[in-house]
Amino acid sequence: MGKPGPDPETVPEEIMAVFHDREDPNEPLTASEIAKAVNCSRRTALNRLHELEERGYLTSKKVGARSRVWWLPDDDRPSLEIPSDDPLFTGEPLLAPDEPVDETEIDDVLYGAE
Repeated sequence: MGKPGPDPETVPEEIMAVFHDREDPNEPLTASEIAKAVNCSRRTALNRLHELEERGYLTSKKVGARSRVWWLPDDDRPSLEIPSDDPLFTGEPLLAPDEPVDETEIDDVLYGAE
């Protein structure tokens, strides 16, 4: 029988559970903290963390010459997609492409006449 030690078979779900089961899920963690929490080597934790980041489940940032912290991405980020019902993009064009506008009237056309 081998002696107990770090588990090389740590799965990504175990690492995600560490992030979700904390008091402050927004607090970043290091690979060493993750390794300790799931009883695996730092190298195994790093490998799983990189896999999770590549799949979009985690975000990381380098915080020193050889240090990196990891956290859950912010799900409240504004979407970069334009909603199909956005009023800015659903109205008719203000001008036809071939309709010239006199430069003295451009403000009225763009911002509406007062």
